[in-house]
Amino acid sequence: MRIDQSDYSVDLSDGVTTKQLTATTDPKGASVSWSSSDKDVATVSPKGVVTPRKAGKATITANPGPRPRRSP
Repeated sequence: MRIDQSDYSVDLSDGVTTKQLTATTDPKGASVSWSSSDKDVATVSPKGVVTPRKAGKATITANPGPRPRRSP
């Protein structure tokens, strides 16, 4: 799995701007769960939309969800 975004910074004095992240998965289309290392600095929605909240540094992480079961 790879997040299709490198470092990202925002100037909060310009107003809050969200950022949509995407993850490349194998197999393609696999589910992804998102998390923020510091929810006071930035939050991330289940769909990968990051919302800055205050100055600081947060790491956004994408983790693979459960693999789909194959039918026998």
